[in-house]
Amino acid sequence: MKIRISSPSAILLFLSPALIFVAAELGLRWRQELILRKPQCAIQDKMEIFRLAPRCVAWEDSPNGPYLFRTNEDGFRDRSRSFFKNGALFLIGDSHVEGFRLREEEGLSRRLEESLGIPVLNLGLQGTGPGQELLRAERALKSYRPLGAIWLLNPTDVRSEEHTSELQ
Repeated sequence: MKIRISSPSAILLFLSPALIFVAAELGLRWRQELILRKPQCAIQDKMEIFRLAPRCVAWEDSPNGPYLFRTNEDGFRDRSRSFFKNGALFLIGDSHVEGFRLREEEGLSRRLEESLGIPVLNLGLQGTGPGQELLRAERALKSYRPLGAIWLLNPTDVRSEEHTSELQ
């Protein structure tokens, strides 16, 4: 028995895999466009303090997949100011404190909060040194009541000429 394939059917048979591939590629590229990084959240104010924009919401990518990156009304990567009305432990530092590329619940501030049983305010921000971190902590004092503070420094923060000049 001979199988006859008409010309339109043959063309469709050979083009189907290519069409599926093109559609899948376009779908993946479209999805990737929706997953944006958070550079629009970073701002520098009049005093040259590098910080995150208040109420910023952006998609961020992590090793565990994309997640929604948010800042509160003061530009800190944490919950609303009202959550901390009875005070909070200030956690000060750079990207290690911010939880760069981590979901909020995976970061150091939340883990410390679970261990200590008190609210911990995340004042971390990637790319900052001791001078900028001190200015962020001073800014937080205007709106939050500290129960104490933990400042995480690593050797590169202290030795870096750029960060050392911030403190002068």
